[in-house]
Amino acid sequence: MRRSGVLSLLCVICLSILNSAPTVLAQSARSPLLDSFEEYLAIRDASEFRLEWVPLGPVMNSARVEAVQGDPRSPATMYAAFGSGNLWKTTDHGLTWRPIFEDQSALGIGDIALAPSNPDVIWLGSGESLKKARNFTMPGTGVFRSDDAGETWRNVGLPDSYHIGEIAVHPGDPDIAFVAVQGHFWSTNPNRGLYRTVDGGESWEHVLYVNERTGANDVVIAPSDPDRVYVSMWENNPGVAGPESGVWYSADGGATFTRARDGFPDGDMTGRIGVAVSWTDPLKAYAFVDNLNRTGRQEGKGEVYRTLDGGVTWNRTHEEELLNLAGLGWYFVDCHVNPRDDDEIWALGVQTAHSADGGKTFSLMGGEVYHLFPNPAEMLQSRPSPPGQRRRLLRQLRPGGNVDALQQHPGRGVLRHRGRQPVSLPGLRRNPGRLFRHGPLPGVAGEVPRRLAVRLARLMVGRRRLLYPARSDRSEYRLLLEPERRNPPQGHGG
Repeated sequence: MRRSGVLSLLCVICLSILNSAPTVLAQSARSPLLDSFEEYLAIRDASEFRLEWVPLGPVMNSARVEAVQGDPRSPATMYAAFGSGNLWKTTDHGLTWRPIFEDQSALGIGDIALAPSNPDVIWLGSGESLKKARNFTMPGTGVFRSDDAGETWRNVGLPDSYHIGEIAVHPGDPDIAFVAVQGHFWSTNPNRGLYRTVDGGESWEHVLYVNERTGANDVVIAPSDPDRVYVSMWENNPGVAGPESGVWYSADGGATFTRARDGFPDGDMTGRIGVAVSWTDPLKAYAFVDNLNRTGRQEGKGEVYRTLDGGVTWNRTHEEELLNLAGLGWYFVDCHVNPRDDDEIWALGVQTAHSADGGKTFSLMGGEVYHLFPNPAEMLQSRPSPPGQRRRLLRQLRPGGNVDALQQHPGRGVLRHRGRQPVSLPGLRRNPGRLFRHGPLPGVAGEVPRRLAVRLARLMVGRRRLLYPARSDRSEYRLLLEPERRNPPQGHGG
């Protein structure tokens, strides 16, 4: 009797521990992609030839940008993550870029997130988030983290994720993050849904799971109340829509989730969903839905819904049809809200729909697209000049400006300014990213005085600066020559 009592007590203790303990090491399955990468490394190291791949380019396979992030401390620093082509970083306003996710086990990227409290901490979800059979949709090998602004990386888990839709980082703690795992696109698997770490990736909790066909697509944390979390789930296998697609919300930091039912689409053909939350009101959130349940020819498949009570009830915001998906909603459906005005939102599809009244009315964004030079991929000038002919690029740009003209010669440039001898810049065309410095440059006849450089920096091309500082002490400037005007992109992918 005493022995059975002891056993009963042990069973109760064990059950209570199991019920209270978080799910750690949530993805125990080892990815075959990691095995193949390690096999490649072994073969490469054993090879007597020691050959390295070099880019021959240009190519177009990496045309899809999955995420762009800026460092709030430095407007010149930006990151661009490509679905099948690395993570790129610029520290000079986009004039030059370099790949910083080299020699890793994954190439495709689904999302990146800079920690709001420390932008040097970058979370990267590998595996492109676009399900597309006729192009490259590169799977990944889990979540990576950098603590030094992308100089070094380490894999912190979730190796069987394959495709990651979104990462959200706690606004006050860089070690707390949610990862929306879409899972295997072309087969069923249990390692999909929403995962959370509270220790920087040392362990993971599988906090939201629906079934082996439904992954998490998007997740946002309310900046004004991090306990409020919104996540969209996407039934992406075998098709791109299903009854399990929907929005879930949490009021306890992601410990528990509730599905949104009241007013939200829940038909058998509910597709991909993007979510956004107000920066000042944690109860106010938007969802952009690819609602394939709407079958009418004149019915737009894209719909924007809004909640004002934390996700309990939802209403469609607009009466007119939103025609910006063109049957390709499963490509896009991102949604964003202005941090300073939560009635201004953007719904991203084939075209970007913009609303300034909380989604009541939308207009499709368009206009002129400018390609600023210089650019490492192209020549300095935007259109060819006859051989040997001098072409004037910039005339006097502003009354009282200090520059008469900047003229282009084959192989050299001349900067003319009033009251001074011309300053010859023979390296300008060969190296469009050449810097103007105060004082002589190697291979440059004459010098660019400080006063001239400062005055040049104030000149404008339309609303764009001709020169802008390349160093914080303004001892160095970069040149932007003649923006090339291009027509706005048409068709999908614009």
